[in-house]
Amino acid sequence: MAGTASENLVIPKGRVWVAEHSTTSPTTPAKAFRPVGNCPEFTLSMASEKLEHESSMGGLKEVDASVTLSTSRSGTFSTDDMGEGNFAMLFFAAKETITQASASSGVIETITAPIKGFGYQLGVVPVTRPFGHRKVTVTSVTSSPAGTTYTAGVDYEYDSNTGWFEVTKGSAINGDIIVTYNVATSSYVAQKSGNSEKAYTFLIRANNPVGENIDYYMPLVKARPNGEFSLISEEWQKMSFEIDVLKLSGYESVHFLRRPE
Repeated sequence: MAGTASENLVIPKGRVWVAEHSTTSPTTPAKAFRPVGNCPEFTLSMASEKLEHESSMGGLKEVDASVTLSTSRSGTFSTDDMGEGNFAMLFFAAKETITQASASSGVIETITAPIKGFGYQLGVVPVTRPFGHRKVTVTSVTSSPAGTTYTAGVDYEYDSNTGWFEVTKGSAINGDIIVTYNVATSSYVAQKSGNSEKAYTFLIRANNPVGENIDYYMPLVKARPNGEFSLISEEWQKMSFEIDVLKLSGYESVHFLRRPE
């Protein structure tokens, strides 16, 4: 008697790799793949449009012909990896490395009518330096005009790494102040949201705990954000995307790659 055990079962796991095209209308697949990181889920959806013909020559109408007119492939995936590349994909963002030159002789900045309990970013210049200075060391805080010197930890606090300055609620500050500080040389990555879509080549390299490993290669994919992105939460931060899997000339939309035996 033939066995009844199920065959070819798979629990799908693996790593997602993505290569960005230099244009949204590429002619060849992208080749430089970066790892997306941990993806708890990646799902494809297929939909087809068909045209049916019905015979009405007697009795109930019956479908006697059916033709598939089109098929489309889309999908969703999520990742809890908050790397720069994933931020770029979520926000259509460009990466910028900001290099900050030192100003060891001291920077003098006036804060007009500071409010107790409020915070201020040091070194802000509209448009050209909206994030202000990083890596600062405050050397003095005085009244304006000068006359009163205020005490760190009592009248004010600041974060040296980010240049964030706060006036304490119990501060003796009462009027304009002059903040003098030094700026160290540093560099950091800044990204900002954009409005230009991007195209990618996707590769899912299977690493299944159960079942045959089958890799999925998609030469042309458009990805865009889908759903909420928590800025404050009690859960792991997660990005969600939806994708359109498109046909690149000379290739199929999805290629299924089985491992050599």
